[in-house]
Amino acid sequence: MIDFYSASISLSFFIFIFLIAVSVYLSRTKEITADGFFFARRNSPWLALGSSYITSWISGFFVLELIVPGQDNRLVIIGYGLMSALMMVILGGAVGPLFLKMGISTLPEYFEKRFSRSSRFYLSALYVFCNVAIKLLVVLVLGGLLIGRVSHIDAFSLLLFTMVVAGIYVVIGGLKTQMYTSVLEGILIVVVLAILCFWISGQKNSLPSPISGAALGQQIHSGESLKAIEGWLFVVLPAVAFWFWGADQSILQRVLSARSVSSLRRATTFHGILQVVPVVLLLVAGASFVPSFFYGKTITGLFSGTALPNMLRFGLLLALVSALMALFADIFSSTSSLVTYDFYRSLRPSSSNRTLLLVGRMASIVLILCGILLIPVSQTLDFGFCLLLVRMFLYFAVLVSAVFAVSLMSKKISSLSVQSTLYIVSFVILLRVAAEFVMYSEGMQTGFISEMQAIGPIEFIGSIFLLSIVLMFVIQAFETTLRPAASFHRDHNTLSDNEKRT
Repeated sequence: MIDFYSASISLSFFIFIFLIAVSVYLSRTKEITADGFFFARRNSPWLALGSSYITSWISGFFVLELIVPGQDNRLVIIGYGLMSALMMVILGGAVGPLFLKMGISTLPEYFEKRFSRSSRFYLSALYVFCNVAIKLLVVLVLGGLLIGRVSHIDAFSLLLFTMVVAGIYVVIGGLKTQMYTSVLEGILIVVVLAILCFWISGQKNSLPSPISGAALGQQIHSGESLKAIEGWLFVVLPAVAFWFWGADQSILQRVLSARSVSSLRRATTFHGILQVVPVVLLLVAGASFVPSFFYGKTITGLFSGTALPNMLRFGLLLALVSALMALFADIFSSTSSLVTYDFYRSLRPSSSNRTLLLVGRMASIVLILCGILLIPVSQTLDFGFCLLLVRMFLYFAVLVSAVFAVSLMSKKISSLSVQSTLYIVSFVILLRVAAEFVMYSEGMQTGFISEMQAIGPIEFIGSIFLLSIVLMFVIQAFETTLRPAASFHRDHNTLSDNEKRT
């Protein structure tokens, strides 16, 4: 009989040694520069680039908010899968080539070149905040919950272990190491999930029935509100998918590492085909088991009893460790690039390559330390609080998605309309988030909080996306209307002064 705890520790230690060896090997041949550290010398082969997106697809944990409230889970999974495949076409055909042509390093830098310097700093600060205070904390909370479901290993130790491993190979090898290790991690995750799906399909008669998303949702929403939510998904899913595949810094970094536009298009096409695999696996297992994983007794009984074989449980733990490493690496790498290019180099444009490399590595180390400090905090939080963080993340994500989409489609949008929209909608989001947190922690429901809670989370996500688009065009229309009047008064005053002098 295999001792589950000893085998987990031994193999996890082997993975640690293997990934560190890979990072050292990949970084040994040439001196690493800032360009090589953040963008893999902009020479990534299309096959490795396309394969590395698999683990990035997993980081779309924010779709939990779209699944858990009780919609038809198959609709959400298929819809998000189709939207992701469509966005890969847009990424390879339009957005990616534009980024390569402009020679930018971050999405906020695009906003500076397209609009203004202040919009760049605002988006950079927003991205760093979302990565550290929301995304990293959500990964820690979900990771701890999943570790508790799958095994009896101490969650604190395993989270600390995976975070340190991911931090080491990011600091040593940068994006190149991260991409190649994510390929290995993605293969392991897909294989284990495929085995789990086959096992579940063969054990359906002996396993208790899971709580379906619709059944779970009936406890939260009425039938009419469920239909309204499903209607809003046609707005929310494209907005979320466009942000993830077009505006997320971790995706943008890999796009900028492509050798050429043709290489990028081959990579995105290849990954669009690969996306069929996780979508099918989620349809087999996730459509029925994701909602009950956190709320129901089915999954708790499955993992706490003897129904699940030890070898399969062991494989799930390895897949979980690999997924956590990939997520931590994405957060560390993307956030350090934002800090280095949007703050340090923007303030000190004459900085040398070596200085930028040092700043990037130091930023990654600081992020690792912040993550270690957040582990004890994450152990005190539950899945409900995690969903609040996910919602907050989605609110800001669709705001950026709307502004970015309009900036690509319309050349008439000015800096004033973009900045005003970012500030106004952010204020509305903060009011909503404050109401949700007060309601969650205190249970208070004043008149203001009741009005804010009258709109459901998914309806609010869709409303934020539409409001941002409308607001930009309205402000632009007012600016266009007032500009000729201001020009007329300026010309009239100049003419009067000339007449006086005459």
